[in-house]
Amino acid sequence: ARLSRSALTVLVSQELRDGPYDIVHCQFGNLGERWVPVMRSGLLHGDLVTSIRGHDVTQNGRYDAAYYAELFRESRLLLPVSRSLAERLLEMGCAPEKIQVLHSGINCQRFEFRPRTLADSEPIRVLSVARLVEMKGIAYGIEAAARMLEAGCRIRYDIVGDGPLRAELEGLIRERGVGASVSIHGWKPHHELVEILQSAHIFLAPSVTAANGETEGIPNAVKEAMAVGLPVVATRHSGIPELVTDGVSGLLVPERDPDALAAALTELCDDPDRWPAMGQAGRAHVEAEFDTRRLNLRLLDLYHGTHDAAGT
Repeated sequence: ARLSRSALTVLVSQELRDGPYDIVHCQFGNLGERWVPVMRSGLLHGDLVTSIRGHDVTQNGRYDAAYYAELFRESRLLLPVSRSLAERLLEMGCAPEKIQVLHSGINCQRFEFRPRTLADSEPIRVLSVARLVEMKGIAYGIEAAARMLEAGCRIRYDIVGDGPLRAELEGLIRERGVGASVSIHGWKPHHELVEILQSAHIFLAPSVTAANGETEGIPNAVKEAMAVGLPVVATRHSGIPELVTDGVSGLLVPERDPDALAAALTELCDDPDRWPAMGQAGRAHVEAEFDTRRLNLRLLDLYHGTHDAAGT
């Protein structure tokens, strides 16, 4: 069996071996799989619970049913962060009674809701917050913004984030000749990010399925945007439709379609009177389904149910 450094740490750490524990919770499927032999060894006792977050079950040829066969047998509970990932676990052969969807959450109290309005003289500020990797689809956002600018739309597209594709994306901005209106700002600390969110009008999340099959769970950046009141344009990607309700809190379009992104953004730009209601709907949904306080209480219930079912 494969042992990670974290698993080897358990083998030598007297502090951890001083358990027993009721629950051992691993935050990604590949980590859970690596801890299975440690649990079997008897050096660590407790019910194994494993969260599934996206990349750990969606990469082609890497994390498949054979890879997770032992984890599916040994885990008491698997917690995918979206229904789409729960369906993936079922396709891989995990027993349905072991699967409970548990969204990842944000602390809504940290985000002040403000209805979006537009002053007569200001451009419409579109914002994306993302790692600059293929799965986030930022190239399609830049292409959509370029189409809108060519059509005469008065927008400003700000991209906050960093990553391996930054130089390529900055090259695309230069190639399309939109550097005066489209900017990549790099990574920002959270307090600055909140200020940037508050200054935006529309949030853009153009996520795509990567070439290796990797997908999102449900992006936290979109939850934070909805918490402050931003209407959202996003793709129908993985768990995003579980967060953004098409026509209610935002607009959803197909992946890898800059024309569809541009059309959806233009639709919202042309009708700012829709923004406050969309923002309110988004905030209400995030509070109801994605607030950490509610989710932590649900997790405790799941822990208790798991532990009680084990008969310990």
